[in-house]
Amino acid sequence: VGVVLGNQWGGVVPIMQLLCLGSLFFPFHAINLDVLRAKGRSDLFMCLEFAKSVLGIVALFYVYDKGIMYMTASVVVLSISALCLNTMFAKKFINVGLARQLLDVFPMALAAGVMAVCIIMVNHVVEVNLLASIGVSFVLDIIIGILVYMALSKILFREVWRELLLILKNSLQKNNR
Repeated sequence: VGVVLGNQWGGVVPIMQLLCLGSLFFPFHAINLDVLRAKGRSDLFMCLEFAKSVLGIVALFYVYDKGIMYMTASVVVLSISALCLNTMFAKKFINVGLARQLLDVFPMALAAGVMAVCIIMVNHVVEVNLLASIGVSFVLDIIIGILVYMALSKILFREVWRELLLILKNSLQKNNR
């Protein structure tokens, strides 16, 4: 936030973090709702959307006078509630529940978590020892994030990594002809 908007916007960081947490599940929402649409169950899709809208309105009335942090936290709660509802109905058609979906992305989430920890540790060292500017720290974060995630991906997703390298190699060969 400091790099893009300036330090005066630092107070918005907790709100942005909660919004990111609430948005974390949007790909799952989309996939599960796409299952309903693909199976021709627009009736279920509409009922789910209506139920989620009602939940959102109820949550808004409950937290509107409690401040922006409560409103933002309600977004997270609503997102998780919606995920449970969407998955419950999609499971009837694809027999893949929420636990299985979360387990499928766990290796990628683990790699992202390790990457985040590495970036935080490097940030701490840079801030304490080098007193680097925010811009330098930001660029360093990006470089370290890419390197750590690539290394972890090579370890955790060997087959995918080999396929990616093969695709890149074939693409480069086609471009060089």
